[in-house]
Amino acid sequence: MQRTVLSKRRNKYLQTTLIEAAKMAPRYSPTLVLLYGREKQKGNANRATLALARKLVAYLMAADRGQTHFLVSIRRPVRRPEPAV
Repeated sequence: MQRTVLSKRRNKYLQTTLIEAAKMAPRYSPTLVLLYGREKQKGNANRATLALARKLVAYLMAADRGQTHFLVSIRRPVRRPEPAV
């Protein structure tokens, strides 16, 4: 299936928020980490981020329809130690 841009008639602020959320999502969801890795192998990092944004929209639409609840096993992001100055 050929994917195109998220939308030609878009709300640029909503699109920016979705992209930023997609960049943060793999830190908290193991399922999205797998999706990101699979999509990144197929293309590049930008394509993988767009795939995550589409998945987040699907989650939001499902939650809005009331068919499912969006539950995530929260995983704290890994904190890297600060370099010594």
